[in-house]
Amino acid sequence: MTRAVGPRGYGLPADVVGFAGLAAVLLVILLPVLVAGASIDRPATESERALVSSIGEQPTEGLPGPFRSFVELWLDPVDDLSKVEGAVTRSRFGALGLLLVTSILTFASTAQALSRGFAALACLALALSPAIQVEGATLRPEALALLFAQLGCAVLVSLPAQQRASRQRGPLGAVLTAISAGACYALCVASVPRQAVSFGVPVTCALFAVLRASRGFLRTATRTRFRVLPFRSFRRRTGPLALAAVTTLVAALGFLRGEPPISRGAGLFPSYFALEFLGRALLFVGLLGWLPGLLRQWLRSSYFSAAHILFVHSAILAATSWSLQDGDDHSLAAPGVGMFSAYGVGVLIYLIGRTTIGRPGESIAADSD
Repeated sequence: MTRAVGPRGYGLPADVVGFAGLAAVLLVILLPVLVAGASIDRPATESERALVSSIGEQPTEGLPGPFRSFVELWLDPVDDLSKVEGAVTRSRFGALGLLLVTSILTFASTAQALSRGFAALACLALALSPAIQVEGATLRPEALALLFAQLGCAVLVSLPAQQRASRQRGPLGAVLTAISAGACYALCVASVPRQAVSFGVPVTCALFAVLRASRGFLRTATRTRFRVLPFRSFRRRTGPLALAAVTTLVAALGFLRGEPPISRGAGLFPSYFALEFLGRALLFVGLLGWLPGLLRQWLRSSYFSAAHILFVHSAILAATSWSLQDGDDHSLAAPGVGMFSAYGVGVLIYLIGRTTIGRPGESIAADSD
């Protein structure tokens, strides 16, 4: 049995460590579903009864296009009032299924852009969000929009790796990734048209990528007195993100059909003053701790990295809550606010570790003495 290296030689078996790590990952992914599923047996609300009763004989034109298609696929028409309660329960399992996929995508995109530690904190913050705790088990357009937003983010954060590999493999992989990400964000916009600012994720990423690549283009051109113009490099670094932005805008215009009302739900922070203050403080710490490093990396790197894409995605999703009022469903903004809060927790853990333990290597040197 292979043993993992541990401090002072007291290591655990490698397979035990691997199993414990896998169990921890599954737990944090399932945590939002478990928290939301705690209220699955509550009495049916009027909105849920109206949703399941609208399938079949009555048209569902009042629902957004992607959400209407999902509801008609997941739920059967109800021809008897005695079956309404069963249909409501089935709709709640559908909402929990959407939340499970959303949690998986949140973990995957954050782990790829930052680390698995931050991914676990992001899922934990998502589970603690009142918007997920209260309305996580309710089938509504915001749940589907949230899934498409996180799917778009998971696809888009893989684009920088595709861009770097395009030199050897060709641009096809980056092009398909960009189109897929743009289509996902467009479906997010179509699911909740009144919170359509999510289309700004690929657009903002493309603008920043163009600004950074333009700086490198001008530096190369002026150094060679405009004898060398690196158009190919400029196109490779900006083309996929620009394609994702164009795909989002065009597809969103094709998907948009009317403006259904926003669902009712809970806010982003708990109603208790102390908990609300703590949540906003972590959000502020996360923003201050994340932004300076991203700016330095943006100035040094020639590509718009996965961490930059995750930051833009989180900021724009968090901004969707600005247009909402008290009592509206803030589910779409929950991953963005949760990501900044998770980063704030990470910053605090780092600072506490530096204060109590010291710099890396100091404790090891002390032990060796």
